[in-house]
Amino acid sequence: MDAELDWKKKELAEGTNLIEPLDNPTNNLFFKKDEDSLQKQNLKNSQPAQITTCSLCGSGILKFKFKIADGGHQIFGCENCGYSTLLPQPSDLELAGIYTKDYFFFDVSDRRQRHFQALKQKNASQYLDEIIDYLGQSKNIDLLELGFGCGDLLKEAVSRGIRITGIDYSDYAVNKLTEDLKGKGQIFKGELEILNAEAQKFDICVLADVIEHVRDPHLLLQQVCKLLKPGGVCFIFFPSLDSWSARLLKNNWMEYKAEHLHYFSSKTISKLIRDNGLSDLKEKSGYKTLSLDYISYHFEKYPVPFFSPLIKFLMRVLPSAIVRAKVRVVANGTIILCRKKQS
Repeated sequence: MDAELDWKKKELAEGTNLIEPLDNPTNNLFFKKDEDSLQKQNLKNSQPAQITTCSLCGSGILKFKFKIADGGHQIFGCENCGYSTLLPQPSDLELAGIYTKDYFFFDVSDRRQRHFQALKQKNASQYLDEIIDYLGQSKNIDLLELGFGCGDLLKEAVSRGIRITGIDYSDYAVNKLTEDLKGKGQIFKGELEILNAEAQKFDICVLADVIEHVRDPHLLLQQVCKLLKPGGVCFIFFPSLDSWSARLLKNNWMEYKAEHLHYFSSKTISKLIRDNGLSDLKEKSGYKTLSLDYISYHFEKYPVPFFSPLIKFLMRVLPSAIVRAKVRVVANGTIILCRKKQS
């Protein structure tokens, strides 16, 4: 093994591509079936000059940009198109350790939990309004959401008489939503292959804070296209490199974390979407209804120099009415609505 590792290091020094490009698809969107531990060790032990061909534009070169706060992962960017990715990608074991109950549900007091849940439900209602308006119909709708987390949008859809299907990889999320919906809709644990027999069934597919998590975004959108009816709508919410928070916080942006495998700008995600069978893009800033209390929770969970201590101070000195006031803001994300091409 030592001899093989030395040989790999020699290849790296000579500029050989060692990281498998993302355009080698696997049917496993969220998790690898086999972890290449040697590759991961090589990245950690080598100089950050390692490169790989960009899977988005095909002609760019991915070069090291910086290490994220956890110290074990690095951001590589394409000099040609601006796409960025996390390398080495976390193993299945690492991801399983991240996607626990506390990742989807807040570990806070009951009062704070209710406040946060009300904010999330309001956002879900606003997003569903946007989707239905873009779709152009409000009745006889089949909606699919991949990676539904707390299930707020699916609950809102059920309340409006929409037929829903949800897929998530978290046992806790699946069990909790199944219990909350009391048998309404179809809720599955797993990935999109579960629905291979449901081609052209859905009017809407929701990917809210999902596309940055998957192993292969190309494969994800190809599968979504197969499941959508002609003219069906895909809603994508993603943390954008164009956002003011990304530009302000730079390398300290809280969205740079181990479970986010890809980082898109409006330009790069638009190319990804069009290259995989979707068109008629409508883009807007990713607004959310939040409160200072909710924001402070995220800055506690993902600390950012200067800003986390500042928000902690404001939480101590401001009255609770201001801390819990609901405000519509644009922070990290971008919304894109798009359609499957008519056959």
